[in-house]
Amino acid sequence: MKPALLNITEIKRKYHNQWVLIVDPVYSKTHKIKKGRVLFHSEDREKIDKAMLESRENNIAIRYLGTVDKDLSVIL
Repeated sequence: MKPALLNITEIKRKYHNQWVLIVDPVYSKTHKIKKGRVLFHSEDREKIDKAMLESRENNIAIRYLGTVDKDLSVIL
């Protein structure tokens, strides 16, 4: 059974300061996630990567739902 479809506001509120693996994401015209199904969540990015590889899903997005320190560099 697939997880419930949630809008991004619900996802951010429920999984604040965590990484989320979202399947079937729906995007806005500006390529921001509007809604999706949270398949897995964790404070540990490595666990998200492992869940992604094990999921076998094709349509996914990974997001961090917290604040990032100004001194931190992020590579996409």
